[in-house]
Amino acid sequence: MNLNQQYLYRETYNRWVSTFHEDSGLQYRSEEHFWALLKYDGEKYGIDRVGQHKILKQVKKQFLVYVKTFYRRWFSQQRFTALEMVTFLEDFAFFPDVKLELQNYVIELEEQREALSRVRKRVRNL
Repeated sequence: MNLNQQYLYRETYNRWVSTFHEDSGLQYRSEEHFWALLKYDGEKYGIDRVGQHKILKQVKKQFLVYVKTFYRRWFSQQRFTALEMVTFLEDFAFFPDVKLELQNYVIELEEQREALSRVRKRVRNL
């Protein structure tokens, strides 16, 4: 990855993280807005559409890791229910594959919680 691609990657990733946290400043508002900014920045750095798609793929991968960390923490602290976390996806998971991956992750967390609850009940009944 050359320097311009790294700049585009960081800008795209940082904007998405900012949107996830609802920080002030430039945020993505939709998938179309996301693509418009990626295209604009890609042209600014001289990166063609194929390069932009490759960068987006890397950004998605890293962003999923980032969000899953927060979701696991929130879920374990019982800050939000699974339904609330799935509802949040509408605000920042603009791409269907990202949304699906995070929905599946929330389901996985809920299944882990239920399994742990069953084990605890069995242990108490011994």
